[in-house]
Amino acid sequence: MYFEIKYRGKSSEDFNAVVFTNNTDTHNSGLTRTVTKGVISDINLFPSYSYAVFNNDFSFNLQMFKKDNTVFSEIEKRKINSWLTSCKYSSELEIIYKDCKGNEQNNIFYKGHFTDVTYEIGNGGIVILKTVFSPDTPYGYIKNTLSLSSDKTEHTFEIDSDVDDYIYPTITLSWTGDEDMINLLIKNNNAVNSAMNINLYKGIPAVIDCERMIIKSDSYKFSDLGWSDTGNMNWLKLVNGTNTIITDHACDITLDYKIPIKAGEPYEF
Repeated sequence: MYFEIKYRGKSSEDFNAVVFTNNTDTHNSGLTRTVTKGVISDINLFPSYSYAVFNNDFSFNLQMFKKDNTVFSEIEKRKINSWLTSCKYSSELEIIYKDCKGNEQNNIFYKGHFTDVTYEIGNGGIVILKTVFSPDTPYGYIKNTLSLSSDKTEHTFEIDSDVDDYIYPTITLSWTGDEDMINLLIKNNNAVNSAMNINLYKGIPAVIDCERMIIKSDSYKFSDLGWSDTGNMNWLKLVNGTNTIITDHACDITLDYKIPIKAGEPYEF
């Protein structure tokens, strides 16, 4: 198995390069935490706060060589360096897993920086570019799109996440029934305070980003959806494990969401 990577609008394929990882040269991907607690005394037996700080370096290596086994030219070296190390802010890295025939198997996303680029010399030039990528957090994520059946009002599915926090999806809703407008109730029976009431107009899809609490479709404003106090309302959320989405009208529903997984060296999942 090997990888293709996409970063800052370019791909390793643009440089005719194959990407792999050398597990013997990869940083430790285990998780170590230091727990900080509030003061405990004879009149305060339970700390007023408690939180944990991760201590690890979550970076991992990615190495590249040319598909035709030729060396990297000086121009290619300069362009790859610029591609990987010129950004000032964290950028999204997509790692695409491929089998020996080049077929895509899975992909995973991280956000962070490339912090190191070195070279292995041979055959009269650079044959391998060695890089280190440092994620911002101990978790990467898988992007998932789930289209729910348009003729049902109850939908059950599973999410396998490495954290127990809520996942806030982007919802796309579309109504094509007889009425010009419906007031749609949508909620997750497995998540508290997740019920939303949405005015949905016939033939006009509504796209709602529950993570950022914004509407992403130009056809709607908050008032069009029937919302007045957006600071005091519920947003649909998903949980690790079983999710049961309930609606009071059968309509087209698409959920786009990110599933957190533990960071570290890329692996098959």
